[in-house]
Amino acid sequence: MVRSSSISVALALLIGSCTPEPTILQGETMGTLYRVTLEGSPPDPHAIHQAVQHRLDELEQCFSNWREDSAVSRWNRSRSTDFQPVPREIAEVVTMALQAARDTDGALDVTIAPLIDLWGFGPGKHDHPPTNEEISAARAHCGWPKLTVQLDPPMLRKSDPMLTINLSTLVEGYASDSIAELVQSMGCDDVLVDVGGAITARGKTWNVGVQTPYESPGQSLSAVPLRNESVTTAGTYRKRIEHEGRQVSHIIDPRTGEPIDHSLVSVSVFASRAVFADAYDTALLVLGPDRGRELAQKLRIKAMFIEEAK
Repeated sequence: MVRSSSISVALALLIGSCTPEPTILQGETMGTLYRVTLEGSPPDPHAIHQAVQHRLDELEQCFSNWREDSAVSRWNRSRSTDFQPVPREIAEVVTMALQAARDTDGALDVTIAPLIDLWGFGPGKHDHPPTNEEISAARAHCGWPKLTVQLDPPMLRKSDPMLTINLSTLVEGYASDSIAELVQSMGCDDVLVDVGGAITARGKTWNVGVQTPYESPGQSLSAVPLRNESVTTAGTYRKRIEHEGRQVSHIIDPRTGEPIDHSLVSVSVFASRAVFADAYDTALLVLGPDRGRELAQKLRIKAMFIEEAK
């Protein structure tokens, strides 16, 4: 049974708008799907679609942990502890990630790439649950205070030569913001962007259907109006694997090195930027139902929670 509070919603999946019939551009990117909804009929939707796909391909080349030639992968392989140049996109995302890490006492930590791999959710997959010794060894080379960023010029520095990063928890939000800005710059004022569930609404008011956890697509808890606002959702049900009969969530608690295991199923965050929402939805989910709500109130974050009744 899923128990929702009076302010709770789940993953936003179903998007709609009023007449006239919108123009929809969609495709694949970064291991997920994207969908761009434009009001009416733009003069050259093909050119817009090409520009969108090109921009998303650029972002994948920056952020992918699965591509050995990506900017993130190259930085991860380096053992230098000096500042190293990176694309501005990476520096901007890391800046957001470190702000969230400070605000949440490390509940969000983009340096847990070794733990993500260890639990089978990254390129370095394991076919068995990690031992306590393996978790301890991986955690020895994690820790967001070991990561430093500067924006001008964009550079990263690691104090531990073995430190690596995985920015996937913020990338869909960053991409959603980026595509909305791109499409508006091409003359489309009213646009709704969905990159892997990270949704950005610009211009007119758009209605966003909100999916019920564990249910089939189309089963919505509610519809939420969005205007010049973004919403993202972190959910334990989105990616799971089985280790020796145990269902394991892809959400790793940086403080323990293990997947979270509490009653909170999902957290949705509404914010002016999707990259902000994408950072804090994960952190609030890691913190759990009580501490997560407390921190959301303290930071004045518009967050919505769903718990699973035990």
